[in-house]
Amino acid sequence: MESNIIIREIKPEEIYKLEDMLYETIYQPDENNLIPREVLQIPEVNAYIKNFGKQKDDYCLVADAAGEIIGAVWVRILSHPVKGYGYIDEETPEFAISLFKAYRNQGLGTRLMNAMILYLQEKGYRQTSLNVKKENYAVKLYLKVGFEIISEDEEDYLMLLDLRKSIALRFNDCINKADLQGLSVLMTDNHTFIDMAKNRTEGKINNINKTWKPFFDLFPVYRNIFQKIITRGSTVIMQGYSVCSDECLNNVCAIWVAEVIKGKVSLWHIYSDNEENRKILGI
Repeated sequence: MESNIIIREIKPEEIYKLEDMLYETIYQPDENNLIPREVLQIPEVNAYIKNFGKQKDDYCLVADAAGEIIGAVWVRILSHPVKGYGYIDEETPEFAISLFKAYRNQGLGTRLMNAMILYLQEKGYRQTSLNVKKENYAVKLYLKVGFEIISEDEEDYLMLLDLRKSIALRFNDCINKADLQGLSVLMTDNHTFIDMAKNRTEGKINNINKTWKPFFDLFPVYRNIFQKIITRGSTVIMQGYSVCSDECLNNVCAIWVAEVIKGKVSLWHIYSDNEENRKILGI
């Protein structure tokens, strides 16, 4: 079923459906005692959809199943007159995501989240935030796509996602899964790959056909494990080690440097993890 569902921008005439979507975002721990829909009229709740589309930072993507909206992810900056529960500052859009119950636990939430992450990166945003109940099953999803807990109270987490870091981690996840199609989607057309020996490959097609396909054929069991990640502007620096069934690449300490431009990786450069390279990279 998931393959027949498309992710697209919401149409102006569909914005009224966000009221249903907003209700679906509410965590309902007791299905036999549901929170009444009147909760949507509370100003702090209603602010997530009120006059949606009229602010410059209002964006919404929907999951469309044969013309029926079954889920949505949307962002806006709620700074005044009512601040959002996940408010960070006036440059950080806040996430809201929902799926109708019948379509949950099928990977659609991840698809929606990743689509909006790319969308925001392409729009030039640096980060995005959200607020979630600690008991909500969606916490695992948010952590999976790269959100980090930056503060908490007795009931809620405040979470933040560095958008460039998220793209770099998705790129690496494609490497770990030997996912050529995923890598291709995340590469710029002029993508550059540089390995530890300073061998250089230019262009998306060359990198898919001459770098990654032969690599995956030769090393079908391979993963990069990151222990430290630093983001500086468009540059993401990841320090860690590799895991491989072949001893020549098993437990090799390395530093990966990614350049992320408008939601795509333009450079993937691997350095040996030594004192000289740490100094060069300033880590």
